[in-house]
Amino acid sequence: MVMKKNYILFTLILIIGLHFGYSQCQISAGANQNITCGESIQLGPVITWNSLSNSTFNNYTIKSISFANDTLGYMVGDNANGAFYAKTTNGGVTWTTETMFEPGITLMLNSVSMFNDTLGCMVGSATFQGQTFEMIGVIRGDSIYGGDFGDNPLLKNLRDVFFVTPNIGYVVGNFGAIGKSVDGGISWVTQNSNVLHSLNSVYFTSPSTGYVVGLLGNIIKTTDGGTNWTSLNSNTTVSLYDVFFVTDSVGYVVGNGGLILKTTNAGNTWTPQTSSTSNDLRSIHFKPNGTGYIAGLGVILNSTNGTTWSTEYTLDSTLLSVHCPSNNVGYAVGEHGKILKKVFFDTFSWQPGSSLSNPNSQNPIATPSQTTTYTLTATAPNGCVAISDVTIAVNPKQAPEICIVSVNENNKNVIVWEKPVSDVIDSFYIYKETNVTNIYQLIGVVSYADMSIFNDNSSNPTVQSSKYQITFKDVCGLETEKSGAHKTMHLTINQGVGNTWNLIWEPYLGFSVATYNIYRGISPTSLTFIGSTSGTSTQYSDLNAPSGELYYQIEVVSPNPCEPSRSISSSRSNIASTEDVRIGNYNLSDFKVYPNPATDI
Repeated sequence: MVMKKNYILFTLILIIGLHFGYSQCQISAGANQNITCGESIQLGPVITWNSLSNSTFNNYTIKSISFANDTLGYMVGDNANGAFYAKTTNGGVTWTTETMFEPGITLMLNSVSMFNDTLGCMVGSATFQGQTFEMIGVIRGDSIYGGDFGDNPLLKNLRDVFFVTPNIGYVVGNFGAIGKSVDGGISWVTQNSNVLHSLNSVYFTSPSTGYVVGLLGNIIKTTDGGTNWTSLNSNTTVSLYDVFFVTDSVGYVVGNGGLILKTTNAGNTWTPQTSSTSNDLRSIHFKPNGTGYIAGLGVILNSTNGTTWSTEYTLDSTLLSVHCPSNNVGYAVGEHGKILKKVFFDTFSWQPGSSLSNPNSQNPIATPSQTTTYTLTATAPNGCVAISDVTIAVNPKQAPEICIVSVNENNKNVIVWEKPVSDVIDSFYIYKETNVTNIYQLIGVVSYADMSIFNDNSSNPTVQSSKYQITFKDVCGLETEKSGAHKTMHLTINQGVGNTWNLIWEPYLGFSVATYNIYRGISPTSLTFIGSTSGTSTQYSDLNAPSGELYYQIEVVSPNPCEPSRSISSSRSNIASTEDVRIGNYNLSDFKVYPNPATDI
């Protein structure tokens, strides 16, 4: 009766077929980037997991997915109303879905495993009036047949299935349940696991050697095809959900709390691996090339060495199964009908290729001389083509800075700047403020090969101060923003009482002035230091100046000396002369009174 009931459950209630399609091949050429002239950047396409989810499955938990090859695969799942399985023959472009429901019966499908393109198996349970029956569906080509335990049913919920050969398969489930088939899944016999807790996953490295993991850190191993099972020391009591071996001796187990265990000696010892998450991990699978993937609560991890695992993808639900049938593609499924697919492209073409190190490389080095949009065309092994663009913006470099502005020996303003060490600067542009505030005009260009000094021969420091900014143009033809402004000092003097001379000047603009130094001399070439005043002051009175013609000049010292070719550390104002403001001696005969005669004198 049990066998008959199991068969009916799996063969007669498959009644609804659904088809849907998705975009199967997606790639991102990467985020737009900014560089400056002469810089290089490595282009890096983002090959990530793309959602294939369809509203059809929003109310289902998809518990397992397995592919026989790149195109043929099955997935299974359930919800409170029933269970389903879905099949694709074109790599997930379309799926044919069969739903299973029966009033009064709770149906669960927990795992599916494809051995090859003609043999697979799916397992779960059916609960009716408080009694649980194991449910086994054997996939043979386009048909599904019920498997059973004959007169000795497990009466347990089956959680996982694994076939090590076309004939030899194993199932595990609640309360330590283990079953074995030697006829391709049609008939099964129970095995004694010596475990009372639920077993979640099974993996065999050969017909005789296999591993099972489950709750409370249980790992058990057989070396005689399941006749005897021995407990292994996992050094943990957390729940373990999946086991996978990449060789006969190297295997992995994942579980709660981000736990990843690795063995290199066929399970004799297990060592925790570096995990980038503390989330529960539910499934692990490796591509043939050795790259591993782990799916779990809100994450997919990956590793190229099996030791250090990094987070590759995040989401807001739990993934319960991940499967990579080849090096070309991977799938992951989970709660709320979530279906993810990752295509691993093998051919890349970037255009335009003239500024790339290798336009047919996955990660070429780009050195554009102007803002460029690169188009990536990526082709997957199955012929799927994805196209994406990325823009590398070439921006002007950071603006240069004026070191100091001063007045030279020829009474002309001089602008000095520190020359950056660069192989992309073409020339420096010097700008001067016009008679309109903050409006500048270009007054000169200095080649990068020349000394970084510019003499403003149009200036007249005796009359007024001047404000300057500079830029540079690079070999890409881009000009920087203007530098901060520097302004010369303009000194004026007036005579006070007796031999007192009052000095008034416009402050230096361009850096913070600590001290103004005052110089005096009887000629422009014999100036000597006579005093100083705070950088916040712009006045000075020379109370006991000697008689005769005098010359004055103001100096500030830069906190950041610069060296265009010689050390320059200070700025001087124009030279002001007392003769310029002194009332000259005039002959009275030179004066005339008018009208003459004057009546009001």
